[in-house]
Amino acid sequence: MKDDLFVTKEHKRIIKFNKKLKIKDSGIHYIEMNHKNNVQTSIEEFEVIRDLMKVHEWRRGYKTKPPLVEINSKYDPKKDNTYRDVDSNLPLGESLEDVVERVESTLNEIIKLSQNNNVLVVAHGNSIRAILKIIENISDESIVDVNVPTGIPLAFNTKNDKITKIGYLGSQKVIEKDN
Repeated sequence: MKDDLFVTKEHKRIIKFNKKLKIKDSGIHYIEMNHKNNVQTSIEEFEVIRDLMKVHEWRRGYKTKPPLVEINSKYDPKKDNTYRDVDSNLPLGESLEDVVERVESTLNEIIKLSQNNNVLVVAHGNSIRAILKIIENISDESIVDVNVPTGIPLAFNTKNDKITKIGYLGSQKVIEKDN
């Protein structure tokens, strides 16, 4: 047996096997996993998974807001020059539900403009998800599973106040890869 690392659980049969192969004395890096190690590893893995689920809920959920940015911190949007000409109060964190509320009036203007014009909307993924939720009447529960591929145009046709989704434009292979 020529391995650099051998990981095992503490179990009578495995201990006999290890002694037979003389793994502990062979110079191989040997890690003996006992119950305490397994529990600690499980706790650590659980904490990572729990944190990933929280982030997923913040990013994909409908009603859940992420932790709010601290006022006057380097993440406060009022400190960002990008927003220096924006008069309204900028949110320090928002749920998709907040984005839907914020985007709705803008979407109505876009729909009015698109009756006689071609309109291109370029926006952040969550704003596009909010628009999709409104246009396609997606439920709060189902919006969690909606993914908007980055940089892939999504086309709609508007006629007589009726909006019809054309779909994503481009290579199906690229669209599926990003979805």
